[in-house]
Amino acid sequence: ADVPSGSTISITFGASFLYIPQFRGRRLPAISLTISVADDFGAPATTIYYSATGFGNIPAAVSGDPVTYFGNQKIEFLMAFGAWTLLLRTPEINLFAKPFPGESGDEQWIGEIAVTDSAGMQLLQVEIKPDIAAFNRSKASQGAFETIDVKLGPAYDRLSMIPPPNELVSYQQMDVSFGQLRSASSELSSAPRRELVVLVTRSIHIHITSSSALEFYENMDGLGAKYAHLDLDFVNYKTTNLIAGFLPEIWGLQPMSKVSRSMIKSCTNALT
Repeated sequence: ADVPSGSTISITFGASFLYIPQFRGRRLPAISLTISVADDFGAPATTIYYSATGFGNIPAAVSGDPVTYFGNQKIEFLMAFGAWTLLLRTPEINLFAKPFPGESGDEQWIGEIAVTDSAGMQLLQVEIKPDIAAFNRSKASQGAFETIDVKLGPAYDRLSMIPPPNELVSYQQMDVSFGQLRSASSELSSAPRRELVVLVTRSIHIHITSSSALEFYENMDGLGAKYAHLDLDFVNYKTTNLIAGFLPEIWGLQPMSKVSRSMIKSCTNALT
């Protein structure tokens, strides 16, 4: 449709569509979206965005249980407590994760994500807040993080407020932006909001998202917030031969080491 000059168009895809558990790690239902612009003097329209295969092509994902989805595979794995595990290495960055214990047995959740450059310099650290169950919106500062703590740069400077969604923070060869996932209602509920860190390099595009454990604990009071954790979506990567680390090994993109094999808890077909 023709739109008057100067108009602003907003297109919103609900978080319920972007984060459907049964589609994590494989292509989501296709949506074709084309946005074109043209001037008022008869010049041909210029396409500025086009998606031929649909919005939401997520090649791989990691839920904080922790479990990873890749293709048709669902792979549960365990990490060492109190230590950083190298999940993924690209030419620009190293991505690490650290778990915390769950309610019982060998249950664990991803509580911290750290990113360094290829030389090991600290760039980003994201940690789930430990006191989410005690969140009180009436006492919270407007614009403050509600479910995650974020440190940026070589000095790991802590961010107290969420930068505007259109503001990019750049370090080395990495761009970082932030957002909050809103519910379908325009009014804020008393619950804290899920928050999103978007990390983009030339090789890979990663979403780090805070999530409750409500679907795991169902009706068990308080445990959904107590075991809130971090999820990872690997939205796009360009060259599989240039990525390394634990995840590419268990995804079958790189030869698997004995250490990586020992960390696998189970492997099943995600479509069953």
